[in-house]
Amino acid sequence: MVPKVEPGVLSMLWAVLPQHVPGDVVLTPIASKLNNWCSVVCIIMAIAAHFCCDYHETRLAVIDEDPTMPLFLCFSATMAFYGLLLETSLGICIRVMGLQEGYEEDLALRRRLRLNRKMVMEFGVLTTMYTLMACDMQVVHKGWIAEYYGGHQIVYSFRYIEWVCFAPIVLSISGSLDHAPDGSPRNGLMPSSLLTGIYCIISWQALVVTNFYWSWALIIWAFVSFFVASYEQFYFALWVKDQGASGPVRAAMLTYLVVMLGIYGVVYLLPIQGWISATLENKFYCLGDVSFKIGTSVMLLATNDLANGTEMCRRAQAAADDLQRLIRTASVPILGVDTAGHINQWNMKTEDLTGLSGAEAMGLPLVKMLGESSQAEAEAFLRSAPRR
Repeated sequence: MVPKVEPGVLSMLWAVLPQHVPGDVVLTPIASKLNNWCSVVCIIMAIAAHFCCDYHETRLAVIDEDPTMPLFLCFSATMAFYGLLLETSLGICIRVMGLQEGYEEDLALRRRLRLNRKMVMEFGVLTTMYTLMACDMQVVHKGWIAEYYGGHQIVYSFRYIEWVCFAPIVLSISGSLDHAPDGSPRNGLMPSSLLTGIYCIISWQALVVTNFYWSWALIIWAFVSFFVASYEQFYFALWVKDQGASGPVRAAMLTYLVVMLGIYGVVYLLPIQGWISATLENKFYCLGDVSFKIGTSVMLLATNDLANGTEMCRRAQAAADDLQRLIRTASVPILGVDTAGHINQWNMKTEDLTGLSGAEAMGLPLVKMLGESSQAEAEAFLRSAPRR
């Protein structure tokens, strides 16, 4: 239940937080609430830092930088474009094959269609951002806190914009659940997914504000928020690994995402003291960003499509079982033969009328059970029947 808050700034901040729809899985209620309040604190700190501090100067990104850096940016843009083609092709195939209506009506397939749309948007923005960075159509901030310690850091603001907007989407995809009976989307990771995007805001500010104390306050709170979010995400991974055949793959992908976010945090700190170069940091981000999204797309193919295929097989088997039960208990005699004319279907009503049980009738030639006057006609009918 959403706590009541008095009207004011706090209630306005609370309104932007994600609320659980009916049926959401809340495995760690206390941690989920803590994620929400960490998000509130991050927003307050971001607003305060914006008005209380100046931002460090900007400069062109690639000029005077490692000459191989544009190659890494182009590689990331290309891989993101391939991901965009993959997800777009899937959506186009669904529409061209006339499956759109069926996907919308079936809750399991509707979920996959919704996730496909998210990934198309994600890859589209990622391709655009990295193309702009590769073409040097942007400016970046110098890392003030790194210069304070004698280091050098290049802060690509476009990259942080992409993280803020789409890190929550990637993580929420890992936490997506089957739709509720009323068709509402369900999720198990919304509080920590949103917090991940919000702490990226203060992570960016920490590098570029020109105030020592504000920089470290923002850095410390960003890492506190990471650990709070990670707790819910790891707990969900432990739970989801036991949820069906696709569970282990989903759990492995989510664990990879969380571990990579932790490595991002370490790499984020290293240039401040000059322990790694600014270009090495950004090359790592180029590879990591693409692996996040490509990995999520592959996970969707390996889990949702696997699960949907399994579900379709289960439904087909259930329909076949229902049909067999209907034939077996029908109030009229029903019998069937194979292509050789041998009996392979013999329902209860036929047993009552003939006195011959199904076990006894199976495999017998049908024509041998008919009178001589009918055998020739039956044989001609069976010969004319289509054979597959």
